[in-house]
Amino acid sequence: MAGEVFPLPQWSMMADATKCIQLIWLKRDLRLDDHAPFYEAQQFSEPLLVVYLFEPSVMQASDSDRRHWRFVWQSLLDIRQQLQSYGGDLSVFYGEATDVFQAIAEQYQVARMFSHQETGNGLTFERDRAIGSFCRKHQIRWIEFPTNGIIRGIRNRKDWSRHWYQTMSHPVQKARFDRFCWVNACRLAALFPLSGLDWLYEAMPGMQPGGCNAAGKYLSSFFESRYVEYFIGISSPTKSRKSCSRLSPYIAYGNLSIRQVYLKAQEKLSQPGVKKRPLQQFLSRLQWHCHFIQKFEVDCNMEFATYHPAYQSLEVHIKPELVSAWEEGRTGVPMIDACMRCVVATGYLNFH
Repeated sequence: MAGEVFPLPQWSMMADATKCIQLIWLKRDLRLDDHAPFYEAQQFSEPLLVVYLFEPSVMQASDSDRRHWRFVWQSLLDIRQQLQSYGGDLSVFYGEATDVFQAIAEQYQVARMFSHQETGNGLTFERDRAIGSFCRKHQIRWIEFPTNGIIRGIRNRKDWSRHWYQTMSHPVQKARFDRFCWVNACRLAALFPLSGLDWLYEAMPGMQPGGCNAAGKYLSSFFESRYVEYFIGISSPTKSRKSCSRLSPYIAYGNLSIRQVYLKAQEKLSQPGVKKRPLQQFLSRLQWHCHFIQKFEVDCNMEFATYHPAYQSLEVHIKPELVSAWEEGRTGVPMIDACMRCVVATGYLNFH
């Protein structure tokens, strides 16, 4: 992976710059299967431009780390390889969303843009609001799809659980990628190069690799054998490394949809001779995952204020040396230090 770049693609089915196009904006949905934007885009005849944006402001946010973006980069390489097998490609830009989409709009007539809704932080939410205004100004129809059963705009979570189970029970959507005509946006990519991001190519020893291919391997190995010890080992720093699914990063960045995992678990549950309790426990936690994202979607103020009002009046005195000791596993409390050192070395922390 070191030093790998996105070279100029070589294929014949390319859209002319003067033509009307459609666009898919990838965010935390880095896969091809069970991907509503791709599935919907195949219904239209305009050539397709697929983009991912490394946004400086998002990459520099306090909840961001280089290991996250290396995982994303590996996921993009995986997608690019898959798209190239259909004669397509993925355009990757380093720039703020409004700047990149302005450049695209100056070169192409964009009929519509597809993406998944993102339940992120306040920064990405305001970014999406700005892009919404941009699309209205340029008469671009922006079609957003819910992510993993999360409902935007509801005031409470009444009946949400029923909706979630109905959504998860629908069949996985598979687009016909051989039907697309693709857009060559290499000239635009040259305007927003990945300058200064050479660290993206660095190896991540001990870390789980990004991409749908790696996600599929973890998914298969879990349901083939590792799931048996799931409930027993979930709280153990040592046992959980094998007994837990290890699917969290792949779900977080969309290498797998929750529905893909849910249906795989249900398929396993229906087989004779399986241990049902660990699978049922796993399925309940899969729903918990979305339950808490939905909770944040409804009350996103918890990013900036304590969730319980009683804690608002507490005085907080931050001691940087103690925070560093916690981050580096030097508190003197063996369990805490072992877990934090594991996070630093491998990116993994068990449920405890």
